[in-house]
Amino acid sequence: RRTDERRHRHHRSSHGREMMYQFSNEYPELMNEERFEEYKKLVEDFFHTHNSSDQIKIDAITFKEDKKLFPYTLNVIFHNGEMIGGTDILPCTKKQMEKFLNHQLSEPELLEEVKNDFKNGRLDYSKCDAIYLVSALVKPGHRRKGLALKARMDSIEKTGIKNPVLFYWAYTEDGRKLNEKLAEQTDLKILCRGD
Repeated sequence: RRTDERRHRHHRSSHGREMMYQFSNEYPELMNEERFEEYKKLVEDFFHTHNSSDQIKIDAITFKEDKKLFPYTLNVIFHNGEMIGGTDILPCTKKQMEKFLNHQLSEPELLEEVKNDFKNGRLDYSKCDAIYLVSALVKPGHRRKGLALKARMDSIEKTGIKNPVLFYWAYTEDGRKLNEKLAEQTDLKILCRGD
């Protein structure tokens, strides 16, 4: 696509300077292996996944695997070229979702099972009927602008999965609120894993 056909999200700062936000799903050239590593560090700094055996580790998937197996699931947000956040989703089946919601699978086990099913050809987006809302983060100073909501909605739409059931495991109150807004905006069913 030509640049002028792509949508930008503009906000005016308090000084009247225009701020431009770009999303990697609209500008795939913004992401490469180096940027993917930068995003993984941002996620680690935010969620401290290395301290938790319950969370997906940042090195659980490579840039090449992500692009090949799960296109559009990672949507990184940039502000005037600086990475300021992003969202990640994981398409899967309702059966896998139920196992996760019923504590039969941990988050890392869910990713591993889904990844193996995609690698072995047992699963692709056309066979998915559920989507796990893995993570969403936005740096301070850029929050409360609807950026994570837009990024996540765009990823869900780009998978082409029709009426998926969404599910998540809330780590933060902000995450819970974001997913409630997502449910309102999309009219999709959304389920939360209890602790």
